[in-house]
Amino acid sequence: MFPQALAAINNSIMGFVDIKLANKIEYYRNRFLKYQKAYHDLSMNSIVINMIPFRGYELVAILGNRCHFYLCNFH
Repeated sequence: MFPQALAAINNSIMGFVDIKLANKIEYYRNRFLKYQKAYHDLSMNSIVINMIPFRGYELVAILGNRCHFYLCNFH
């Protein structure tokens, strides 16, 4: 997503006169913001996942294993 956002901004900088003459400023602004928002959302998702401590994953795995053992043997 980020390279696409950079490409959108690069196109707008390199062709500013053409963009201004064709009245496409809003088009390129919206295109850049769309890619930037998608990049930001993906970055935030990865940060949240990385904030979960590794021990939390172990705890969930152990509890799931115990529940599976209990349900298979006693029901």
